Amino acid sequence: MEPVPSGFAPLQGQTPAPIPDAPAFIPLIPEKVRYASFSKRLFAYLLDNLLIAAFITFVTAATLGDAMTLLEDYDKLFFVAEMIYGLHSFAFIGYFTITTGSSGMTAGKYLMGVRVACDNGGQLGYSRAFVRSLSYFVSGFFLYIGFLLALFSKKKQALHDMISGTVVLEND
Repeated sequence: MEPVPSGFAPLQGQTPAPIPDAPAFIPLIPEKVRYASFSKRLFAYLLDNLLIAAFITFVTAATLGDAMTLLEDYDKLFFVAEMIYGLHSFAFIGYFTITTGSSGMTAGKYLMGVRVACDNGGQLGYSRAFVRSLSYFVSGFFLYIGFLLALFSKKKQALHDMISGTVVLEND
């Protein structure tokens, strides 16, 4: 008699297929992991924010152009500031999600020689990178204390790393 495929109940007179032994868990991170230092993480973050600020400045200048002289009214200036903040937030989340989700590195992280990985060393993927990008706002909410946690945690994780289940590693 042929064994029944796993996931199906055996018919009368048939024996179920044996379940293969699951392989032992093999961690993707070697025993001696080199977590990225706080200073490398900080400089990578600053470089990335400089890139985003340059992009926002270019888009704002190209969009508003000579209309900046019309912004002498406080209400109009406040509206433009809100629009710029919204554009910055959108660009920030998009930039960090796309770059970290695809390669584990932003331009700043690449230049600093570090990369983001899952806790087990695997690739992030876009959904985890998106959660990590949103979590940056939580890390910076109260005087950037969430970022400072990287100075004290065993794996040098900031709050956004803990929330998203990621670590920042030195590139080999």
